[in-house]
Amino acid sequence: MSVKVMSAVFERYPNGGGEMLLALALADHAHDDGTRVFPKVETLAEKTRQSVRSVQYQLRGMEASGWLILVNKGN
Repeated sequence: MSVKVMSAVFERYPNGGGEMLLALALADHAHDDGTRVFPKVETLAEKTRQSVRSVQYQLRGMEASGWLILVNKGN
């Protein structure tokens, strides 16, 4: 859990509602530098009390807006 990243979400994240909860849930899984965020979508849905589909939709939106960068280790 990274309180540092969670604080950054509170200060800078532009959206509210379920997407804000999702950003906080992702921050909860991050290291202090914002890396190593690997929760399952089902875990995020449970934490944010949303459907899996809603979380998937919000993750795509966060990626499209540049707030979330997906990195694939390896090929």
